[in-house]
Amino acid sequence: MGLTGSILRKSKLLSFKETKIISAEILRSLNYRLTLLHEDTRYCSISVNKKDDDIGFVMYIYGKVREADEYNFSYIASNITRVIDIEDISECEDMILMFLKEYFKYYPNDYFDNELDWYYTKKDIDEAFKNKNFKEWCYEPPN
Repeated sequence: MGLTGSILRKSKLLSFKETKIISAEILRSLNYRLTLLHEDTRYCSISVNKKDDDIGFVMYIYGKVREADEYNFSYIASNITRVIDIEDISECEDMILMFLKEYFKYYPNDYFDNELDWYYTKKDIDEAFKNKNFKEWCYEPPN
């Protein structure tokens, strides 16, 4: 298993339904194949793959604030929680960068945090995209 990452948002702005709809729209607009793996009132999990390929990742979209998250991510900002987890970034770095580029158009104040405890803002993602750093961006600390 490779590197994992989380998208973080202010707890008071959390909207499970909205995040799920917008994320699915973005993924489909990028021509990714989506398969719903699980859904209930707390979260849903989606398998995301390139259109005619098995390369992909699993995305978990959450619907409830987890108090532990608010403490775990206090080094970034106060009162933020996980909105989305992305499992196994390796070999999908370009797919995730494309997704984040579009995602931050809807949620410009969110953060992408990876398990190296590096977090990226919309500006960082735009910079990686502009520099065509499609494969290594998440293995380098943001500016």
